[in-house]
Amino acid sequence: MAKRGFLPPLLLTLLSVALMTYQSSHGPLRTPLGPGGVLYEASQALGRAAQAVAGFKEMLLLRQRELQALRRQVEELKAQSITLRVLQEENRRLRELLELKELSPGYVASANVLGRSLERFGHVLVIDAGRSQGVRKDMAVVAPGGLVGKVLKVQEQHSHVLLLTDIRFSVAVRASSSGLEAVLSGTGGRDCVLKYVPAEAELREGEVLLSSGLDGLFPPGLKVGYVAHVGRAQGLFRQVRARPLAEPMRVREVLGLRP
Repeated sequence: MAKRGFLPPLLLTLLSVALMTYQSSHGPLRTPLGPGGVLYEASQALGRAAQAVAGFKEMLLLRQRELQALRRQVEELKAQSITLRVLQEENRRLRELLELKELSPGYVASANVLGRSLERFGHVLVIDAGRSQGVRKDMAVVAPGGLVGKVLKVQEQHSHVLLLTDIRFSVAVRASSSGLEAVLSGTGGRDCVLKYVPAEAELREGEVLLSSGLDGLFPPGLKVGYVAHVGRAQGLFRQVRARPLAEPMRVREVLGLRP
């Protein structure tokens, strides 16, 4: 049981802290203080300490709100930057499509790619132009990069386009530099093959392939692809692999051309 006349240890500790706080700000005590004076000074010191803690907490909350506002501004700027890049890319594609339209005498219709059909493992595109827009079966379909394929099936407002990577697709081509004529056919994969290339033919990798128009389906002079690999000869012909200039997976807008 605590004896009367002695202060509890916790109160003594608080008084000591209060006295040290007071002396650090006002200097040493000049006159002895009675118990009432000590308690008063201690309460004043504790009040000032509480005010300092409250001010510090308020400053922390203010900094936190400022940091949150800055983070929101950064996220908004990121979103605006992404939107700007998307609009710039769309503007570039549409500008290239307009230039291609002006340079294509056989232009019939413009169309957007709606999706990829499930038939033939995705080597068919669905576009939003059909009979109402003048699209006809076997019509050549091009993008700014080059030939994409040909119209496979026509509906009133939609059409299916057989991509040049499909195994059912073929187009007569001519090498831009050597003038070599061959037939480009799809393989069902990313690349195509050049058929009927003579074993003694001189063909360079990277050479651009243009439609020759000899098949009667595609207008002559369309960019089709480039020579990706020249292999060894097998009998009368040489194995040659080609790659489309217009990547079918990335095509967004196309034009339909008549022969």
